Amino acid sequence: MRHWDGVQGSGKFRATVMQQMIRESQQMQISPAELRDRSSGVKLLDIRTKEEWDAVRIEGAVRMSQETMQEILGKWPRETTLVIYDHTGKSSLDAAAFFQGHGFKDVRCLRGGIDAWAKEIEPKMPRYRLE
Repeated sequence: MRHWDGVQGSGKFRATVMQQMIRESQQMQISPAELRDRSSGVKLLDIRTKEEWDAVRIEGAVRMSQETMQEILGKWPRETTLVIYDHTGKSSLDAAAFFQGHGFKDVRCLRGGIDAWAKEIEPKMPRYRLE
């Protein structure tokens, strides 16, 4: 028996678990077009750095900070739809899992992050690269 990222069992079992994890992560994502069409009733959370936030942001978003997190966990209804975004969509799944673990029922991640939003929805929005 091998141990692989917390999953024990045969190769076939691990592959099945991995496929399930991929399906679940895909279900947690929302495309830029879907977000644009569903913007009412959605709370947008930007988990990028302050410098990135100051440079460009999606209108109506709230920047994640310690104070914001305390407010969300302490005061926001767990039925609130949260859409979390970062620069390219690579870190937002971890943040979404955090909020799901704290009882939020509808948490999504913006597929491709703000970069995809700029390409697909707001082409005049400045884009940037992190190095």
